[in-house]
This record gives sequence, C-alpha cells and structure tokens, in this order.
Amino acid sequence: MRGVLARACAVALATAAMTTSLPAAQSSTVVSEALLGGKLVESWGACEIPGGWVVVHHDGWTSAGEGVGMRLFEGTDANAVVTRKWSRYSPVTGRAPDRHDCVSADFDGNGLVDLYVTGGRGSDNATKDGRANELWLQIEPGVYRNRAKAWGVEDVCGRSHYAATADFNQDGRPDLYVGNADPRPVEDDPCDAFPGSETSHLYINTGARSFADETAAWGLTGNGGVHCAQAGQFTGTPAPDLIVCRDQGLAVLKNVRGSLVDRRARFGIPSTNWKQAAFGDVTLDGVPDLVTATYSSVQVWPSFGGPAESIYSGDSVHNIGVNPHGDVFVLRSNPYATVPTNPADVVMVKETEGWSSTPLPDVTGLGDNVMWLEGPQAWLVGNGIEDNLGTLQLVRTLDDPPPLTEITGRVATQSPR
Repeated sequence: MRGVLARACAVALATAAMTTSLPAAQSSTVVSEALLGGKLVESWGACEIPGGWVVVHHDGWTSAGEGVGMRLFEGTDANAVVTRKWSRYSPVTGRAPDRHDCVSADFDGNGLVDLYVTGGRGSDNATKDGRANELWLQIEPGVYRNRAKAWGVEDVCGRSHYAATADFNQDGRPDLYVGNADPRPVEDDPCDAFPGSETSHLYINTGARSFADETAAWGLTGNGGVHCAQAGQFTGTPAPDLIVCRDQGLAVLKNVRGSLVDRRARFGIPSTNWKQAAFGDVTLDGVPDLVTATYSSVQVWPSFGGPAESIYSGDSVHNIGVNPHGDVFVLRSNPYATVPTNPADVVMVKETEGWSSTPLPDVTGLGDNVMWLEGPQAWLVGNGIEDNLGTLQLVRTLDDPPPLTEITGRVATQSPR
C-alpha cells in the first residue's frame, strides 16, 4: 500500500530522446515521458475518456505556427496515438474559439462518451458568437458533432475557463457546472444588457436533448471569478458535491435537496482566496481530504476538517493535482510575471512519517495544468500556457500500480485546473 514502505532514494527522468538522473536527495522514483515526440505546443485543459484522453490546446499554436485546437490520444503511455484532431477554427463560422477546459460524460445517453469544452472571450472581450463553448456529442464511435447551441450550453457571454460534470439532481443524467472568470470592466459590453449572463452557470440535463440553466434555482447566483472546479462526493451523501475556487474565496458546496449550499465555514476552512484546491483520499483512510494551495504553500485538510497539515512550502505554486494513491503534484510556474519563470515541479509523497518531495527537472515552456489519468496511472502535465509553448508530459511514480490493461468506461468528472 502507498505511504507504508520507505522508498528508494532515486529519481529518473525518461523522455523520448534521453534519460537524465536527478540528485538522490529525496525519496520515491518518478518518471516523466514526453508526448508528441517532445513537440512544443500550447496546452490548457484536458479530460479523460475510456481508453485515452483529450488535450485542449487553447488557441492552437505550435513551434511551427498554427496547429490544432484539440487532440484525442488513445493508449496508456507516451506511445499513445492521436486518433482525432479538432481544428483550431469553428467548422461553421471559421472563427477560433478561445478554448480552455474540457469534461467528459455520456450527455446524450447513447452509451458513447461526449465532450464539453469551455471557451473564453479573448483579449478583445467580444461575445462568443461563432466561437462559443462546445458540446461535442459522439453520435457514433469516433464521430463527433458540436451540439452546444441546440442544447443551450454555448454561454456566449461567459469567460468560461473551468467546468465540472456530475449528476447533481440524481436523475441518471450528467449535468454541467461552467465556471466563469469575472467580467472585464469595459464599456459598451453587449452582455451587460442581460443580467447574470456573465456569471458561472449550473446546467441541468433535461433528458430531452437540452440543458436547463438552473443556476439561480440551485442557489449559485453571483459566483464569478472562478479559478478551479471539481465535482464529486465528499460530504458522505450519495449526491455529488462541488468545490469552486473564487476570487471571493473557496466555496465548499454540499448538495442539499436541490441546492448547492456553501459549508466552508462549517468545515472550519478559512475564506482565503486559495489559488487552487482539489480533493481526494490523500490520507488513504477511505474519506476524501481537501488540498488547498496558495502561491507559496500547499495544505491538506483531513476529511475536509482541521487542523490543516502543511505539506509544501516554496514559491511559484500555480496548480495542484491529487491521485488515488495519496500523492500531491505541485505544479510551479509564474506565467504572468514580468519575467515569466518555470521552476521545477514537485511530487509530494505521503510516507509513514511525514512527506517526501521529488522534484522534476525544468522543461521547455510554462506549466499550467495537471490532471491525474486513471488509465495510464499517471499525471498529464501541460507546459504550454499562452504563447509560452512547451511539452506535454506523462508523469508517474514507479511504485504506483501499472497502467490499466483494460479501461472499462471510467469518465473523468472533474477539472483539475
């Protein structure tokens, strides 16, 4: 079992081209493999599908110029094959969506996994007509069609950066939470004429090839400024809950009979503007734990309660990821600094006593997103935020279980960003 036996003091980095050893000052063995043969690309969000995963390439730039908007990988390691590419342009309007994140589920109930992709409004703050959020329904194996407009989930006014999916109303159909950044303070914004149009949204799947915007009905008005979202069960009830990082503080939303009620204060978690938050069974006791991050620290809140245990202290914390084996990935990056930097990422491993830390060497680009993939049993790490193109990595701890030889139908229900 993870966290019981001390690990050998060694770290290895394996890429498609070479293997580089790190100083053996920490514990654990971590291997990083470059995808796409080390090609430098933009990367933002990602979501897992049965047998593979999808990477969102934001504006779709590569070191060779314009690239693609999204890629679908099939496989369990760095040899995964790209079996589908989405154009960086909308096939209907010819405009390029400002893609950010994706989540996956069988939204139309035909037994095939679909994709929902969020999009921002771009630096010009234009409405998203012709480049809105996308709902790619898999109408037959390998054939996808964007049905966001018909299903009512384009969200043309929202700066949609994050998403989460779960069956919030427990009717057997996956619903959508779309986390929007705060509106830009600009004049003559046409969306100002529609109050609430720029805030985050909860879309409930009607089962009639549409979603209903039930944001207000579920008590979620005024929830902008979102910079993380994750759905799942953490309050001990069958219905899925939701955590949302917001500029006004973390929301720990318990699903209570048709409402998402903030229980952060009841859990004893401070109203800090946490940079990132995620949850998983870090303590390996069968109960979900909350992990929070500031720019300079990472904390674990056992069973969502206090006192919090500080597991990492340092600068440049940009994102975090949690895996089912109790490890915490600390992604370090300063993409918006005057002089952007990309310090070494760190994997924090729970030991019998305390935590060990394993740094990864610097890579090209600037890190932005990290997500645990169940099939490969590895973290997917994107290092290409904005114009700082970088490599895509699969990072795994060698004493984790090996990749799954058969992936049944697990669908990711969270966004790690």
